[in-house]
Amino acid sequence: MKTKRFILVVFLWLLGPLSLAAGVITAPDAPPTKLEGLVKPDWTLTDLATTIDKQRVKSLTLAASRSDTAPLRNEMVKRMVSLLADSRVKTLAARKERRGQLASVYAAISQGGHYDDLFVADLIRRELVRDAHQTLLEDKDEIEYGQYVDLLSAMTIMKMNAKVLAAKPSAKVSEAADLVDWVSAVLETQDMTESEFSRLPQMRATDPRTVGENRKPMLLLNMLLDTEFITTVHLPGMRQFLKRGGKLDDLYPHDVRKFLEIMPSEVRREFRFALRGVRSLSPVHLQIVARRTPDPLPLGLLPNIDAMMKPGGTDKESGAK
Repeated sequence: MKTKRFILVVFLWLLGPLSLAAGVITAPDAPPTKLEGLVKPDWTLTDLATTIDKQRVKSLTLAASRSDTAPLRNEMVKRMVSLLADSRVKTLAARKERRGQLASVYAAISQGGHYDDLFVADLIRRELVRDAHQTLLEDKDEIEYGQYVDLLSAMTIMKMNAKVLAAKPSAKVSEAADLVDWVSAVLETQDMTESEFSRLPQMRATDPRTVGENRKPMLLLNMLLDTEFITTVHLPGMRQFLKRGGKLDDLYPHDVRKFLEIMPSEVRREFRFALRGVRSLSPVHLQIVARRTPDPLPLGLLPNIDAMMKPGGTDKESGAK
């Protein structure tokens, strides 16, 4: 009897790895790590990113105990917004270090699976857009700017754990081949068409404060798409323009001849975003990126959300308000 039991144990021990490799047996996904049990009161973004890397945290959630709590009333979301605001820096070297930290935190939070997690993950993407803008205009470092473009291109909505946006499970969402199909599948779970989605009254409000004060999946989806639009068209379009010999001074508001000479139609069509009705890159997209303002992007994409949490927040190195 003992011999048979021993043989059975050995058999199951050998079968386990083979079955997992073959996809026959799948281990259940581990629940996300709660930020509340990870972050310490005096931690900085550096502390959080280092801990995530050391502990190999794959998914991190900021979800409050009550799932209906608005993100901006969730203490953990407030902590993250404060960490993002306090970590803003002014030098190129410091931004390079911050880029890696933001990437580590984003990788974990984007897999948390809750409304709050997607909300903060998108704020991180927007912080990276802000840093990319400063790297291009203040440091004039096109190589480093390209690093931001590549990183943001990989942070697509389709790779997030965005199940909260769907009203019910759908195979179409997980099997979508591109972002257009993915959004259509998500909207289908909400019994909504793309046309109905675009006509929703709240779609005019893209300020993250509005998204953070409400728990409306379609409002969050619109915020995510705004950021995706910028990282798909504006930023990579600018990089291609510069690669082809263009200069920021060539972007005249009332004379597009130089732009058209550098960016022929076949090149411009590489930068399209059907979900915003954009079929090709235009000089306006690049003029937006070239604006020398703290918040360079349209539609309130980078409002100073941290000001609502911490009035008078400053950049660490500059002390500038």
